[in-house]
Amino acid sequence: EDRAPRVVAKGADFNAIAIRERARSCNVVIVENPPLARALHETCEVNDVVPPVLYGAVARLLAFVYSLSPTARVFRDVHVLAT
Repeated sequence: EDRAPRVVAKGADFNAIAIRERARSCNVVIVENPPLARALHETCEVNDVVPPVLYGAVARLLAFVYSLSPTARVFRDVHVLAT
């Protein structure tokens, strides 16, 4: 089973706004990280595994989210929107 992070949505302009609104309505943590968001947008498609070159940045983002909510660690699927 692949446990690497995956891109579950991506968009620009109006689509990005719609993704953010949907994320908020689902209580998804939203983290402002424009460089990471741009890198993921440029290198990944929806359902792609995050490329190894971005593992460090994604790991730091997930560690930050886990520090906000220790109970998030027990869930298999953690969704974070990097914008």
